[in-house]
Amino acid sequence: MLQNVFLKGKFCALEFICTTESTNHGTIMMRHAIPFFRKFDTRTKSRLLGKPFIEGFCAEYVMPQDVFVGFCENEFLKLNRQKVTDMYHVMKRDDTFQTDEIRTDKPITYFDSLEIIHEDDDLLVVSKPENVPVHATSRYLKNNLIHILKKEYSRYHPSMLPEEDLYPLHRLDRRTSGVLLLGKKKSVAGEFSHMLRNHQVGKQYLALVNGICNYDTHQVFKVNFPIMAVDPLHGVHRCVHSEESKEFIRAHYNDGDKPLDWNNAKHAETLFQVLHKDYTNNRTILLCQPITGRTHQIRAHLHAIGHGIVGEHSENYNKEEWIEMAHQSWRWKLDKLIKHGFGSKALIQEAIEEKIHGVTYQKPPSLGLFSVRYRYRNDIFECAIYRPEWMQDYSYSDIYYNMRHSELYKMVADPSLNFSSLEND
Repeated sequence: MLQNVFLKGKFCALEFICTTESTNHGTIMMRHAIPFFRKFDTRTKSRLLGKPFIEGFCAEYVMPQDVFVGFCENEFLKLNRQKVTDMYHVMKRDDTFQTDEIRTDKPITYFDSLEIIHEDDDLLVVSKPENVPVHATSRYLKNNLIHILKKEYSRYHPSMLPEEDLYPLHRLDRRTSGVLLLGKKKSVAGEFSHMLRNHQVGKQYLALVNGICNYDTHQVFKVNFPIMAVDPLHGVHRCVHSEESKEFIRAHYNDGDKPLDWNNAKHAETLFQVLHKDYTNNRTILLCQPITGRTHQIRAHLHAIGHGIVGEHSENYNKEEWIEMAHQSWRWKLDKLIKHGFGSKALIQEAIEEKIHGVTYQKPPSLGLFSVRYRYRNDIFECAIYRPEWMQDYSYSDIYYNMRHSELYKMVADPSLNFSSLEND
């Protein structure tokens, strides 16, 4: 059993490359997955049913139609494991398509050690570094925490990882750092989900927000505005609590593709308590406890009361720029696959030179959100060693003292303190 220790990993040079990037605050190291070939075999999604293959595929994967034609003609894209002879084939439920690709994961901030908060036969609890996704996604197939744990930690700390798999028990965004619970058995994941639905799991975050919060440090306050996904593709959720908020959402997120339905907004409730007011930089540090479990709930509630989290993305998302970048990526892949062929070592080397060493990467700004405590079963798990980058500007001992003496802090250990009488902010 491990408890609040830092473990070193053994860098896997067969799968990763590190680069040093210059920033305004010195140099940082970035971890890159060595480009790799991947064959995808995908069933037709329900939203593609009844659409012509070329139309549905290009819309779903943001591929230019001329590149789609090139992929089909060179058999890098097949339909039902056969060469595509009818690009306007109407997609049916049993249709599948196969894609040959060279993949280049997005880079992440390099780390070579992890705080292990707790480890036993059922659980692995770690402090997740910021800017590191938990599990594989389309942009981070290898550059994710679970894959790195398996490649760089399991061999040297065999008792830490199970033979079957690791199951993330809760969400923790790529840019959010802190306590992460991983189940070593599928049954643990099922038990956790059941307890979460029944409000038997407690969790608390520290948030660094813009502006000075008007509440006193001893005062717990509640926000319970309903939340809806206004841009699901980019993970943007906003509160729907007034006509002004609806007008804001219409202006920024309603592009006409899908009408906004305010009935999709879901009840959400979060408790907050001020821990520190930074008058010099016009910022506040809050202890946050979500009572419900809506996606991006803390961010949405803080945004709604005028105290957005420091480091949060700007509101101005340029859809045209994003589409153009996706189109360029597909064109690059097609050109290289035609030039070298799928599986070519020369293509891997060229991808390393062009996509890793030939590009200057910027580390995302530190997001002022830190998962600091979790209560599960009869245990409380808390980060004791790891600190997020944004915390370096503050005295953690002072913040920690204020946190431990706050009313909200006690609630994780004693759920009977539910503050149900509080009025909404």
